[in-house]
Amino acid sequence: MKHSRLGRAILFAEMMPEASLKEKLSAWHGTEYLPSWMKCPGLVSGQNYRADATDSLLTTLEAKDSDAFGSPEYQQIETQHNELSDSMLSSDRRPSRYLGEEIYRNNPSMPDAEDSPLLFAVWWRVPPERESEFGNWYEHEHVPLLTGCPDWRMVRRFRVINGQPEAWNHLAFHYLGSKGALQSPERDAARKTVWRNKLGTEPWFEATYSLFNRTGSRLHASDT
Repeated sequence: MKHSRLGRAILFAEMMPEASLKEKLSAWHGTEYLPSWMKCPGLVSGQNYRADATDSLLTTLEAKDSDAFGSPEYQQIETQHNELSDSMLSSDRRPSRYLGEEIYRNNPSMPDAEDSPLLFAVWWRVPPERESEFGNWYEHEHVPLLTGCPDWRMVRRFRVINGQPEAWNHLAFHYLGSKGALQSPERDAARKTVWRNKLGTEPWFEATYSLFNRTGSRLHASDT
């Protein structure tokens, strides 16, 4: 695993284009939007995805730490756009942007697991007083059971520092080799344990899921 391909902070930026601009925005997403970010100091790599259910477009940016997303260079790209970028960004009907700091990464089951064809994102609102038990359950029981499936290649957890439109505070990235992992016996077993059932009785214990298909190759800061 080349850990330099991943950072310790991420930006999750999802766009929902108008139907008439979907293909044009998709092309811009890969040829201009993602490469522009790789010029920022502290950024490590970036990857584009398309949502499996909605066709929204996702970019994940990897940075050495969250300070990279506050640098003058980052702010300049964030606020100064050319005419095409202005047009594409203004067509976004439902922007979603979240900044997260990595708090856990398991040992991947294969090299370059971060470039798996599917990204399964899981969002949580965890009360502060329940974060310790939630983390212990996720890392010591839930992830080991999930990764018993050969196509469940890697899992990372992030504490969400800020973002909109939802008030999530925890995000997990699951890197999958196929959709079959989501219907696997291993996932079924992970969702039926005594510990999970106990947590499931608490009103906050309800996740939101999104599945994304990787589009294009991972772009690295050294490539630009």
